[in-house]
Parts: sequence; C-alpha cells; structure tokens
Amino acid sequence: MAKTREQKAAQLAELQTLIDQPAMVLTQYGGLTVHDLDELRAQLRAAGCRYRVPKTSLLKKVLVERGIELPDSLLKVQLGIATSASDEVDPNRVVVTFAKQHEQLKVIGAVINGRFVDESYVRSLAALPSRQELYAKLVGTVAAPLTGFVSVLGGNIRGLVSVLRQRKEQLA
Repeated sequence: MAKTREQKAAQLAELQTLIDQPAMVLTQYGGLTVHDLDELRAQLRAAGCRYRVPKTSLLKKVLVERGIELPDSLLKVQLGIATSASDEVDPNRVVVTFAKQHEQLKVIGAVINGRFVDESYVRSLAALPSRQELYAKLVGTVAAPLTGFVSVLGGNIRGLVSVLRQRKEQLA
C-alpha cells in the first residue's frame, strides 16, 4: 500500500531528528533473519540506542539537505541505521560486536556530528572504553596523588607506633 504525503513527511521528520543525533551508524543488514534483527534491536535498546530501517530515498534526501555526502553505491543496498541521542560510542560498540557474531551484518560507516566516516573509524570508536569507564579512570587519576599523600602521612605515624611498641616490649 502506498504511503500518503503525511506519512512520508512524518518519516522525513523522524529521519531529520535521527541525523541530528551525535552518532548514526550505517549498516547493511541483507541476509539477517527477523530474529537476528530483533536481537540487534534489543542489544541496542539495552545500550540506550535505536535501530531503524529507513526508506533509502528519504534517507538520501535528508542527507543531501544536511550536506552529508555518501557514496552512491551505499544508497543501493539495504541500509539500517543505529542511533544514540547521548553517546557517540555506544551504537558503534554494539553494532561492531553484533557484526562479529553475525557475518551477514556489515558495518558501512557512520555519520558522526554531521560528517561521514568509514568503517575503520567506526571500528576504532567501538574499541574505545565507555563514557562511564573514562570517568572512572579520570577520578582514579585525580585521586591517586591524594591517596599516596595520605599513605605517606600515615606511614610516619605507623612507624612511631611501631617504635613505641618495641620499646614497651623491651621494658616489659
């Protein structure tokens, strides 16, 4: 059944909001079963991401409006897009991990902050630690000198207590 203008306008508006998000990973999903796609969607949802299969002509129109150029060969395959509103790394990590388990899913590239990047860039982003891990490392790095300082201060007191205990044992 053909879509009405209103339905196409709604899909176009949804695609425009998806492209405005920090990261949009482009995948070729041909050959995946419905069960596999549902599994991918569930993994992305758990990471706070979404997976959509847009109409290619609408996607091309939105990309042209935003000034993002994709090779024409990419727009002739079955494209799926994984997006995240909060993190640039999460959809990359989930899609790359899923693609390792399911050979039919191919990572084509991504649109990150309005710029198209290739598959190698997506794979390098997927290898980065998560935002929470980076925050934890930062806190650990900031806290390390303070922890060392407190340990040094405590060492002098421990040494004094040890000397006093040994002296007490000598006198007893």
